Amino acid sequence: MNTKKYENDQIRRLLDKNLPQAPQNEWFIRKTINRLPDKNRSTISIIEHTSYIIALIIVLIFDCVIGYNIVKTGLITINNIFCIFSLNIFLLAIIIAVLKPYFRNEFD
Repeated sequence: MNTKKYENDQIRRLLDKNLPQAPQNEWFIRKTINRLPDKNRSTISIIEHTSYIIALIIVLIFDCVIGYNIVKTGLITINNIFCIFSLNIFLLAIIIAVLKPYFRNEFD
């Protein structure tokens, strides 16, 4: 634990020594950043998330119906495999679309 703190201190000193400092500007100070308001959620994001949830429910219902038909008939056809594969690709796309903004904000 102490070695990590020591390494972090070394890196901080190295960066402080070698990196140029921002130019002085009377209009821009660190307090300015702290005073900026938080980003508000827009109504578009609420509508977007609602449509994602509806699409997710529809895909899951179709997936269950196809699975039920396979179990009921005891027969797996190429059409069933293609439908399940397609629905799961859509499901994965919906999940990625929902989660992508959260990861983008985390790493920016």
